[in-house]
Amino acid sequence: DWKTGFEDACKIVEKFSRKYLSRQAKIGNVQIPGKGGAPKNITKDEVNKMPLGALADIFCKKLTPLPIDTLLCDGLKRINPDRIAVAHNTLNIRAERRLRDGVGRQMWRIDNLLKKLPV
Repeated sequence: DWKTGFEDACKIVEKFSRKYLSRQAKIGNVQIPGKGGAPKNITKDEVNKMPLGALADIFCKKLTPLPIDTLLCDGLKRINPDRIAVAHNTLNIRAERRLRDGVGRQMWRIDNLLKKLPV
């Protein structure tokens, strides 16, 4: 089933993105704007509780993003709406057709992200 395959691929990219961000947080390399614009460090525990959309937000908000962070920001933001629709089973006929037409591009996007992620 293509939906199960897509959902599994999303879980894999989420797992590896979280692992990468956890390593970066452990060495103190993840700072985002906090209250009043002051830099706020993200902890490894906070990263481990985040869903895919929140991970994408952190990659987008990093104060000193690396090229891989920018790539992850864009890729995860594009994947997340379709992942939510599949995971929460909110697909009507039109949405399922749209997703089925675009799932190939999404799978290539996931493949490219996994190739770029340092593991």
